[in-house]
Amino acid sequence: MGAEPSCDYVGSNGTLIVGILTSGGISVFGKGTPVSVGSHQGMQDDQGDTGCEVAIGVTDSSRVDITATENTGSACPEALQVAKLIEPHLPSS
Repeated sequence: MGAEPSCDYVGSNGTLIVGILTSGGISVFGKGTPVSVGSHQGMQDDQGDTGCEVAIGVTDSSRVDITATENTGSACPEALQVAKLIEPHLPSS
């Protein structure tokens, strides 16, 4: 995740990374599908067997990214679940 703050968890079934990005909101996230995460706009990028990333827009220039890999199938349900746990603690958009 570079110089931005992040937290990594490596478990027996996959990996989870939560990162705070202050150098770009969801408009620069790239490809993906729009999703609602509580009161925030988000994007979800299902990368198939390699994982899933959910971005939560906080401001025009910041977001929180949740990246998950899952050894037993699609990681998007896990990434979205973590995003929904984080979202209530974010400033209102």
